Amino acid sequence: MTVPGPIPGGATFQLPALHLTLSASGASGTAIATRLSGTSYSDPGLTFSATVRAGIFTVNVPTSCFPNPSPVLTSTTIA
Repeated sequence: MTVPGPIPGGATFQLPALHLTLSASGASGTAIATRLSGTSYSDPGLTFSATVRAGIFTVNVPTSCFPNPSPVLTSTTIA
């Protein structure tokens, strides 16, 4: 997924809606939670390029992060 930018610093924005069809196997009644991926800076869940002003120069800085804790986006129970 790609979010169109630029997004001004300090702005609030919402990630685009995703419509997925998934299948899972497991015991009936087992709950499956979807979350943003990533567990560390070496395994980021979100990556973006930040435009930073350094004096008279503007620099594009690659940035990565991961949600901690990662919020549950959806939860589904296997029937």
